[in-house]
Amino acid sequence: MWSRKRVNSSSGRSATTRHSHLVRSTDGGRTWNHFGTVGPGGEPAVVRLGGREMTAVIRGEADFRMRQTFSSDGGRTWSAPTVLEVGRVLPDLVLMSNGVLACSYGRPASCLMFSLDGGRTWPHHQVVVSYLVGFNYTSIREVSPGRLLYVHDAPRINALHIDVERLR
Repeated sequence: MWSRKRVNSSSGRSATTRHSHLVRSTDGGRTWNHFGTVGPGGEPAVVRLGGREMTAVIRGEADFRMRQTFSSDGGRTWSAPTVLEVGRVLPDLVLMSNGVLACSYGRPASCLMFSLDGGRTWPHHQVVVSYLVGFNYTSIREVSPGRLLYVHDAPRINALHIDVERLR
């Protein structure tokens, strides 16, 4: 989840800060408790890489550039975020059954990027839709081994299947 808070800037003007959080339930979802702060920014996508290793991609704060952070203790604490070279809004993460980590994101287009090393590098990028404009919000789910359902909103809700083959 993410929170938004109004703060006064050094110039005296009102500004908004966002922070992403990890919450958990121990009673089947009836109540939720704060577990860890992922980092500054909103619209988090979090995925478990294995064991207690996790990564998150979040919409950045002031410049809205996406940032990535890692946890090695199951989400209690997170590394300092690093700025990613691509993407602006609403990332989504899926660790596919073939070991490929997929990340969808929006703006300036509706896009995908892929990692073979748990998100430490993102060498494979694909623009899915560039000629249609909307918020370019996206979501992905693996619907069968190696097949993603990719949903985007440019210019209205659309969905398509994308087959992802791991070559290495």
